[in-house]
Amino acid sequence: MIQLSTEKEFVNNLAHHAKVLSEKYGLYASVMIAQAIHESGWGLSALSLPPNYNLFGIKGNYKGQSVVMKTWEEVNGSPLWMNA
Repeated sequence: MIQLSTEKEFVNNLAHHAKVLSEKYGLYASVMIAQAIHESGWGLSALSLPPNYNLFGIKGNYKGQSVVMKTWEEVNGSPLWMNA
């Protein structure tokens, strides 16, 4: 179980960035933070940690670099583990 202080710290670290983005793009900071919590397991998933810093599970590449990890997806209504 994650300690409350770790969860609070995670939200506090994201809050400023989420606020700036919400004002710039007309999004809800609370939804961005909730999605980051869900996708990254409170910032503890392998993909969210350095050197990746991917809190949303977004697939793609940056400057030609990417990482492949096992991910839980839903394909045609069926759950499936896959490398992505």
